[in-house]
Amino acid sequence: FVISGKIAMTMNGETTIVSAGEQIHVPGDAMHEVKALEDTVMIENFTPLREDLLATITE
Repeated sequence: FVISGKIAMTMNGETTIVSAGEQIHVPGDAMHEVKALEDTVMIENFTPLREDLLATITE
């Protein structure tokens, strides 16, 4: 979910522009890339929880 700003989300070779107030769903097995087009604040939500990402979080 993009809180502010704008991103380009490329998924499976197709690029979509996502602006403030919009969201995009990325299936778990989809190859994807996110590029900020301007200063951006966004929220990422993973369901189910990704244990591999938790291991990279440090305090």
